[in-house]
Amino acid sequence: MIGTIERPPSVETPRHQTLMLMEEHYLGPDGIPVGHVTHQTIRALVDGLDHLPYSFDTDQVEVKALQGGTERAMYRTEVTGEPLWTVPIYFSRPLRRGERRRLKYRTRFRYDSPPPPDFRRGVTGRLEGLDIHVHFHQRHLPRQVWWTQWEHWDQDSAIISEEPVLLEDGAVHRNLRYVERAAIGFRWEWIDI
Repeated sequence: MIGTIERPPSVETPRHQTLMLMEEHYLGPDGIPVGHVTHQTIRALVDGLDHLPYSFDTDQVEVKALQGGTERAMYRTEVTGEPLWTVPIYFSRPLRRGERRRLKYRTRFRYDSPPPPDFRRGVTGRLEGLDIHVHFHQRHLPRQVWWTQWEHWDQDSAIISEEPVLLEDGAVHRNLRYVERAAIGFRWEWIDI
């Protein structure tokens, strides 16, 4: 999957490359995300890399590093005028250029109201090996799910392409060998209840 997203000028040059990313996203019985588990393997692009910045578009989260590092306090920044929250995950020692680190971290959501019915992953560089799973609660299954590519990761961005996917055992899954400069993921439509 190759897109056309450019890195915003306000975002600093990456200090690491993600070699593998596996994401497990879980929704509760009300259709609101309850948790997320990420497995990530990175390679340092510079000497002295001491942390991974884990960023998202909401502050209604709690992050816990489970392997490869320790989470620190969340902070807020802006990218192209939009708020962005980051939890840095610090390593036990700085990495040398070319050195790899496996990480596992859990995100718990505390949404006050339902977010849009999608899960997106924005990639501004190149990501080797992406595996996304979205797990729906058996009491709140979607009517339809699509694998989707958007113009950008912003909620207002247009859909470039999509294809319907089948729900299997209450979940959808997609594995890609690589992703470059793209916003991809799943979007769904709920069954009226």
